[in-house]
Amino acid sequence: VISMYSALSKTTTTKKHDQELQHTAASLPSSSQSSLRSIGSSRTRTSTNTKPQTSTTKSSSPPPKSSDKTTTMIAPITNVRRKNPLNPFATTKKSSLGKEDVSAGADNKKKDAAGSGSAVLKKKTAKTRKSFPNMKELVVFLQKQNNQQSSSSPSSPALSADTVEWTCRQIVEFMEAEPNVSSVQRDGARALHLLSLLDETDYEDEASLTCAGVEAILTAMENFPHDEALQKLACVAMEALTAWEENQAVILSKEYRIDDICVVMDRFSDNMALQVSALGIFHRLSWHPDAVDGDVAKRLANAIPFVVGLLKEHRDNVEIYNMGCSTLAKLTEDNPDSQLRLCEKPDQVGIRVAIDALHNGKFEDHPEIERAAMLILQHVASNPSLECKANIIRHGGMDCILDVLEEHSSIVATESSSNTTNSKAYSEGKLIMASALQTLANLSDSKLPDHDVIKQKMSVSVPIMLDVLQQHPNIAQVQLTGYSALKNLAHTHARLLTTQDFEGILKSMKAQMNNAAVQKQACRTLVNFLSKSNGNANKTNNLLSGGNSPSAKESLDLVRAIANVDGLSIIFRSIRAHQHHRAVQEAAFGVLYFFSCSQDLTTNQKHQLCLEENVFVLLGTMNSYIESEILCERGCGLILNMSFFAPFSLEGMASAGGTRIMLAAMRRHGLNAKVQEYGAGILSGLCLDPQIHAEFVNEEGVSTVVAAMMVHPYQPGVQAFGCDVLASVASSDASYKQVIADSNTQMIAKDAMTRHKKHKGVQNRASAVLRAIS
Repeated sequence: VISMYSALSKTTTTKKHDQELQHTAASLPSSSQSSLRSIGSSRTRTSTNTKPQTSTTKSSSPPPKSSDKTTTMIAPITNVRRKNPLNPFATTKKSSLGKEDVSAGADNKKKDAAGSGSAVLKKKTAKTRKSFPNMKELVVFLQKQNNQQSSSSPSSPALSADTVEWTCRQIVEFMEAEPNVSSVQRDGARALHLLSLLDETDYEDEASLTCAGVEAILTAMENFPHDEALQKLACVAMEALTAWEENQAVILSKEYRIDDICVVMDRFSDNMALQVSALGIFHRLSWHPDAVDGDVAKRLANAIPFVVGLLKEHRDNVEIYNMGCSTLAKLTEDNPDSQLRLCEKPDQVGIRVAIDALHNGKFEDHPEIERAAMLILQHVASNPSLECKANIIRHGGMDCILDVLEEHSSIVATESSSNTTNSKAYSEGKLIMASALQTLANLSDSKLPDHDVIKQKMSVSVPIMLDVLQQHPNIAQVQLTGYSALKNLAHTHARLLTTQDFEGILKSMKAQMNNAAVQKQACRTLVNFLSKSNGNANKTNNLLSGGNSPSAKESLDLVRAIANVDGLSIIFRSIRAHQHHRAVQEAAFGVLYFFSCSQDLTTNQKHQLCLEENVFVLLGTMNSYIESEILCERGCGLILNMSFFAPFSLEGMASAGGTRIMLAAMRRHGLNAKVQEYGAGILSGLCLDPQIHAEFVNEEGVSTVVAAMMVHPYQPGVQAFGCDVLASVASSDASYKQVIADSNTQMIAKDAMTRHKKHKGVQNRASAVLRAIS
């Protein structure tokens, strides 16, 4: 019917056509008649205007223009292949002209099945698009949208994802079309900023919308380096757009872009808005995952002098100090180059800025600034350069750290006592305390210059740290970082701990029994303090030489502390609770070893140490970690000392496989003289029982002891205990005697007597073995 009507309209007048149309319609079904009537009426309305009707819709795209928006498919502004939100079955790709077009690709097979749905989607989204003749009107539209959004008006719903995408596309096209017109570039930066502030809906990849916008802004900054207004608007827009990692990556992808922003800050140093926005850009870039990468980290390090300069000029501005300190804290994290940049001359301004933030009274109500400043000092103190550590102390950093530590320790204690542990003051206080203690741990390097002022400052910190640790035994992070610092200070301040301090450490271990890291650091602290005690030498050597060493103050204090709080039970509980943590086992064995070397142990402590269950724990742990040299050394020394306390404990050692474990440790660590000496000493006690001899020989004990004597001929302890073991075994059975004699024992014994003429223990035991095998 339509085709008939079209043919008739070309050859007849309007009146004649209407008559024929009525005649034709009379012979058609009723449904076709109604369609034809509507067409006829439409023709009647348009018949008075013979000029063809064209679309009046204007497009913001460059020529050629399109008259039908539904036929224009705008792809997302990104070079990344992904699904087009306007066509679920199409993907975006670069065309030969450099613009994005849409192709169904491998998904064309699904086109027929989804055709009707795609058509509806196209028609629906096309209605939401709005084209603008120029950038000015586009800015006005976005400003109006922001005003409505800020007023929370019910009649101002969030823009659809398609509208936001289309608008962003137009902004970029306007900026690319007139790259040399500064007004267009300024309006483009302003428009992108306004667009980034809007809430859009139903779009899962909104960050990719603005990647091209960031590129356009950076290009505008390069083209107009001296246009202050444009540079300010560009920095403001980029600060908002860098909220997404994809946009951050656009800036970090080029080596010169960070330097360009630094140049802008230097050129327009009096423009406060520009400075703050540039600082915001660096702040967000510092949190990008690639900021720790070698090349990217070096580029970001170039921004540190400009950030420090901004902080120096605005010491009382809370917003700038908060953002600046946070940026520096992130840039210096695990970045030695950035840490050194803060310590650059003149006068190490970066270090002084962080220290000023700690004692600036105007920041007392802003703990986040104190935490960021403390993190800066913590990171700088971790630098291998001793000059970095010394500069912090030299500029008063130690006093500030200790003041902040005591202040927030008091705040946390107050909040805890009032059961307000969910408050911001409590949570921030814990973080600041942990950071302060970790800074002290980084500063307490044994290689620090031996300067009186530095030593005095570090000495003052010890009682403060101990007080904080005793005040907060249930805060794991504080305990961990505190004992890390004390562990390092033990090398130079071994005599500063009292009985109460040792008791506090043991109580902390009890409170944090399930925390392996705290157990390790607390035990290492005790080991370092005790190992530096004067006169706390190995008891085995003293017994062999016939003399006793004087008691050390730290040893006596520890003995008293262990007696007061049942410390042995706490340490053995730690060993049992953390059987799978090698570091905890090694540290705990060290505490028990140095404890057993003390001359001040009470009878009850000796018996408690030698309990059968404790012997089994020690031997079982050694068997599990036989590859650990330090654990075997400490374990053998501890068990040897225990055998002197209570000879009856050797029976428990034998039944628990002590002979086999000692021989295995000696074979595994043949070059460690102490393992050989302590192991041979334990075997000399075990071999007093003839029932042990068969196991000793079957486990290759003879060759193990002979090898130890041959490898360590100048160690009197190895020679004396080795001869003692061989003499005991050779005296019990003729077959054992022959095995020992065939192992070149005679020559080894004579050689030991020659080398150690003044050592009574070697002379007596070597003579005994010679008599036994003769």
